[in-house]
Amino acid sequence: MQNVFIFEDLAYVKDEVIRAVAEGMAPDELAWALTRENEHIRKRFFNDLSWDDLNLLKKKLHEIGAPDSQKKKAAHKKIFALVGGLPEYKNVRFQQGFDDQEDFEWFLTDAPLPEEAVYGFSQTDTPWPRFFETHDGARILQEITAKNKADGFGIGRLPNSAIQLVNFAVCPKCGRAFSFKELAYYYAHPRQDPSCKTPVDQIREDTRMYCSACKLYFIPSLLVVGRKVEREVQGMSRLQTLYFIEQHFARQDVRVLSSSEANFVRKDKFHTKIMPKETASVQLFLSGIADCTETPAVSKALVKGILNDVFLKELEEKPALACNLLYYTPPALIPNLIEGANVAFNDPVFGIWQ
Repeated sequence: MQNVFIFEDLAYVKDEVIRAVAEGMAPDELAWALTRENEHIRKRFFNDLSWDDLNLLKKKLHEIGAPDSQKKKAAHKKIFALVGGLPEYKNVRFQQGFDDQEDFEWFLTDAPLPEEAVYGFSQTDTPWPRFFETHDGARILQEITAKNKADGFGIGRLPNSAIQLVNFAVCPKCGRAFSFKELAYYYAHPRQDPSCKTPVDQIREDTRMYCSACKLYFIPSLLVVGRKVEREVQGMSRLQTLYFIEQHFARQDVRVLSSSEANFVRKDKFHTKIMPKETASVQLFLSGIADCTETPAVSKALVKGILNDVFLKELEEKPALACNLLYYTPPALIPNLIEGANVAFNDPVFGIWQ
């Protein structure tokens, strides 16, 4: 990915960088950073250390017993800080992840997060029927969940966790509850709005849902559900999620997702050496296709992936974008997204980019 520094890059950096890292790290810290790392990275340090420092480092590596992910991640963070202080890396993004899944679950459920402006086309009078303010919201959520289960659509679960992400869309006038399948279909075929320059612009930017019975636009939600409903953010389609993440980073002059042509993964590149093995059996979120264990033959000609070079932790101030990105990430790849390893592993976000 362009202008992103990950730990594996240490295998290819200049000797001066390795020396700066080695001088700024205690032997214990450097040993934890190199624990269970590949030989290419280890050799970069082994070749640049003095004989005494090399023997001390090897001794510390030998003394490390049970793995400790917290100490290893702390050591990696210190290395990123050291490299980030070098002039040649002042404009580079560094791999960032949450400390562990517990830290991420706290972000989803309990962290004090800022309010966000509504994404997409909306007037000040466009209603947003919030779960916590909707009469009989719990019953409506049960109805939506039952519809989603019957359709095989729209319930995202955090791996090894009780936390789920569930859509919540209910017409504020007639009370009709919309399933994820209905939302996905509408977002792919929205009611034409003349204020949009082109149909493609509307598909990317119009986050409203439309109740045809009431002739009313409203804004849907995405709920973080644990033992109870923990948090509510604005719901968006996969395409809109990618679009608004692009726009957010573009304001920082950072190119992510489809803004970089190198990020496209097309059909002829599927299941090659650049793709992680597990992508052959991850869940796909396409318009009309979900919960599949393999790319359906009928869709293979249409499917394109986008390499995910977004660090989830960089979206802490944008909880709606973070939650929607998580919602549309294949479940097998969610752990990588949480720890910030999605860039190193070339994780794709499957789907059709229009």
